[in-house]
Amino acid sequence: IDFITNRQDVVLDSEIPSSAIVTISKIAPELILPFAMEILKARYFYGKDFNDDQTYEDILATLNIDSKLFFEHFKSEEIKPATQEVFKKAASYARSYPTLLAEKNGQVYMLEQGYLPYNDLKANVQSILEK
Repeated sequence: IDFITNRQDVVLDSEIPSSAIVTISKIAPELILPFAMEILKARYFYGKDFNDDQTYEDILATLNIDSKLFFEHFKSEEIKPATQEVFKKAASYARSYPTLLAEKNGQVYMLEQGYLPYNDLKANVQSILEK
């Protein structure tokens, strides 16, 4: 098996898939979560390279997203500063990986940072739902 992390020709850069997610937030915001899930599957299940446009083509086809519209935004000059702005916002909440946040009524709550057993995470979610 040719794991992507073992390949010397692949640059692992989180900005590229993050820019793809920012792009989806602009053209199909209702598909951000399914798109992000497909991004994770592409990398960690299928070992896809995020430097390869075909990786995104496959995800877009799976979710019935217009690839021409996607790439117009994804390759635009505006996407890099928009992605950097999202990184800045995320840094104000998260200090480690993974971090799981929830938003309710405009308020952001931290559900977990690092590993948290399921029952503790469930209790955190329940306490937010009750607020």
